[in-house]
Amino acid sequence: MSFNLSQLPAAERTAIQQHRQCCFESYQREHELEAQLAVEAAWESSRLLDARGEKKSAWRDWVNQQLEAMDDPQLVLRIKRRLNSYVKGAGQSAYV
Repeated sequence: MSFNLSQLPAAERTAIQQHRQCCFESYQREHELEAQLAVEAAWESSRLLDARGEKKSAWRDWVNQQLEAMDDPQLVLRIKRRLNSYVKGAGQSAYV
């Protein structure tokens, strides 16, 4: 269905346009935060994986301590997913 905004009063058109702009800015912020979270999760998971050789058998406990110290639950979930996919790909039992 088509909706012709030109037939609306100027104040209503302005309100609609401001609402659309607000929604678009919110959408952009959300995607910027998602991208930032993805980069941070990649960096943290590689940091944790790099310590694997150094920590040996205590690595899983050390990783759990590192993850418990983090404040962002979304970041922790992303890191766990990345670690699980890496560990499963290496033919070992899942990390978490």
